[in-house]
Amino acid sequence: MKTKTQIFYLEKAFIIFLLFIFFIYNLYKINYGLPYFTNIDEIRYQYGALSYLSFLSGYYGFAEPVIGPLISLILILKFIFINEILINFQSIDEIANKIYFNPEIFILYGRIASLTTATISIFFLFLIFKKLKINFLVYSFLLLTFASSLPVYNVASYFGKHSHFLLVFLIQLYFLFKYLVKIDRFNFKSYIIFAFLGSMAWGILYWPAFISIYAVLILHFKRFNFSKIHYLLIFFAIFVLCGPTFGMLIYNVPILEFLATGEQLKNLEIIS
Repeated sequence: MKTKTQIFYLEKAFIIFLLFIFFIYNLYKINYGLPYFTNIDEIRYQYGALSYLSFLSGYYGFAEPVIGPLISLILILKFIFINEILINFQSIDEIANKIYFNPEIFILYGRIASLTTATISIFFLFLIFKKLKINFLVYSFLLLTFASSLPVYNVASYFGKHSHFLLVFLIQLYFLFKYLVKIDRFNFKSYIIFAFLGSMAWGILYWPAFISIYAVLILHFKRFNFSKIHYLLIFFAIFVLCGPTFGMLIYNVPILEFLATGEQLKNLEIIS
């Protein structure tokens, strides 16, 4: 019992230390290129985020997909509130003027938002390893490798949707393994969870939404076989309404635009 308690506190101390070091280390490197160099994708993504504040920013036209920029904007506004208002005691007008004359500040906060999401992603990867009961020495090495890899650094230091993609990808995997390990806990509420996770994934980068679809199908037939089919219908109804349909209404594009351009969709031919 004492050994298990020691391992528990060791694991807890390890993940807290890893998340802290990962965040602080990348935070000091996150302002690379600013204010003179910015990635063209970051500029486009910035316009998508500012479109949600069109009544203030003057930018119109949502980025596609639509949920990623919204998540980034929420995090950016929280960081601005903490740093600019609570710490620096600036007014709303002062903040607006500061960002207007120094637009790179918005991108910097956006990168911090991506770094925050990437840090949370590492935590969910830790939870997945714990759920699968992988040995501490094994998963600690895997987490260190993952956190120090160049792809993760690129995702964490870039103002874009890819850090949100990584997070929602891992969250869906976490719930999949959670219910696979204890299938008796898979119930109606689980379908709702996967429906909203899938909808969010669709609104971030389309493809990770298929994890929720596969997960629900696998778990449903493992738990209920061919009974309770209405659970599946409710899942797909919520997913389609909050995912593809919502994105189509906001962005005004065909529902299959992610598979092909609008011009290609118009010219589809039936091959016999």
